[in-house]
Amino acid sequence: MHFFRHALVLVVGLTSSSGGVSRVFSIGIPNSEVIRLAFDAVVQSVMKFVLGNGEGFILLLSCDETSRGAYKLASNISSLAARFVFDRLEEQSFAAFSRLQNDVPAMEGTFVLATKTSSMIAMLFSFVGPAYSRLFVKIMYGPEWESAGVPFLLSMSLFYLQFISVNGIAEGYFNAVATSKAVRGYSMFTFIVMILYMGR
Repeated sequence: MHFFRHALVLVVGLTSSSGGVSRVFSIGIPNSEVIRLAFDAVVQSVMKFVLGNGEGFILLLSCDETSRGAYKLASNISSLAARFVFDRLEEQSFAAFSRLQNDVPAMEGTFVLATKTSSMIAMLFSFVGPAYSRLFVKIMYGPEWESAGVPFLLSMSLFYLQFISVNGIAEGYFNAVATSKAVRGYSMFTFIVMILYMGR
């Protein structure tokens, strides 16, 4: 239902900005531009949902319950940093890239600065976090999760933040400068790669 909500907000927003229903709808038939934008929003939201939950499908098909639980616990702990730190950096970078579209040198400088800042913050998690992951899991979740391999998975997840941080800035840059056709092509490419990976 999440993607339908996005499409509804888009349609309502376009209706409001165009001065009312009468301008957007002609004799009960939706404006083709509104339909196209709403369809793009729905398709991208569906793809984003499948991509975001693809790991869950893979775990369900290939792992036992203990392994799935250990992976999800480690993933959820490390994702706190991604949600509260790197998501904010990505949003701010996207806003900056959008404002600087006509100033290429400033845009490139902003990209380099944002990438360096994000990478340095990720290094803090990647190099300090693994040293305390076993102690953290033992105190917070008990020895049963420690023996299930969660500390090792958490260490790997924290190291993976290096890639997530750079990817977030690069994705923000791409979304700010790319055309809607390029964004659709990128979404389709990542969707196909995920399907191929799941079918291995």
